[in-house]
Amino acid sequence: MFSFLRTQNSWTVSPLFICLLAFILFFSNLSFRQIRNVLSLNGYCSSVSTIYRWIKTLSSAIKFSPIHFKVLCVDEKFEKLASKGKTDTVYVFLAVSLDNYLIANFGVSLNRDTLQAIKLIFPCQPKLVLSDGLTSYAQACEYLNISHKTVSSRVNQAVESRNSLLAMFTQVRRGFKKLSNVISYIKAFVVLHNIKRELRMQEPGGWVKIQRLLVEYMVNQFEELFAFG
Repeated sequence: MFSFLRTQNSWTVSPLFICLLAFILFFSNLSFRQIRNVLSLNGYCSSVSTIYRWIKTLSSAIKFSPIHFKVLCVDEKFEKLASKGKTDTVYVFLAVSLDNYLIANFGVSLNRDTLQAIKLIFPCQPKLVLSDGLTSYAQACEYLNISHKTVSSRVNQAVESRNSLLAMFTQVRRGFKKLSNVISYIKAFVVLHNIKRELRMQEPGGWVKIQRLLVEYMVNQFEELFAFG
């Protein structure tokens, strides 16, 4: 089976599972050079620039829809956006189910205000939202007529632990240069996180145990997971 991934100048043809393996490894915190080395062990000598184009294309094309949960834990973390000698702060918002730790929704913005909290919470239609002391979440819940409770980081562990996973990924990436890239990469991180989480709930065990299942799932569900336009 082959995938046809559009680049700026041509169509790149490569076995689908190799493209998806590179994609999965990227969001498992491997560098582009480490991914190239893994692929070369499997007989595919792809350049770093080609792997980058695969991952960028797949990250943009992967589909995500907010998930409805009754109880959400919400929080935000900041990342640095460095471009043309200028550094900005970009906020990444996560809404996580208290029951199963699936990421229900995400947001990326240069602002950390009530509007962003509304955009994060409203699509998930929760009955209760748990958050830290940031007043924007309480204000958003009041506006949406949703119950809200301020809790400690320990109680908010569902989202705090997802933020830690996200931090490990962004640290390897060493920052971002474009806001559009941040949005695409965070979206892909969220979708892959949820797929891995669901696979681990079905097949308990570590990352190694579900790796083959993850690649097989993404190959089989490729048309459902990605939209190229």
